[in-house]
Amino acid sequence: MVPSVHAAQEMLYGDASNRRGLDMVKPVTALDAHRDGELLLPPGYTLEHGADVLLLRQAGGSVAAAFNAGKATSSQVEKDAWEDYERTNKETA
Repeated sequence: MVPSVHAAQEMLYGDASNRRGLDMVKPVTALDAHRDGELLLPPGYTLEHGADVLLLRQAGGSVAAAFNAGKATSSQVEKDAWEDYERTNKETA
């Protein structure tokens, strides 16, 4: 099961109408969440970042996935990380 993260939400427009009860928010990038310590990765998994790429590494150092640093969302990276963790643990069990 993939844990969910509640990220602080920020309105895109100060005068935006919220008549339907929906927040108008900017997506949280994985890099921002990582820098803020809010990215929930499986045990031993790490996130490395360069100018344009994020590398999700398994506990042993193998690359599990690569993402566009400016576009990857925290939920996308977390989902891929936990799916890889579950798949890897099933293969070794």
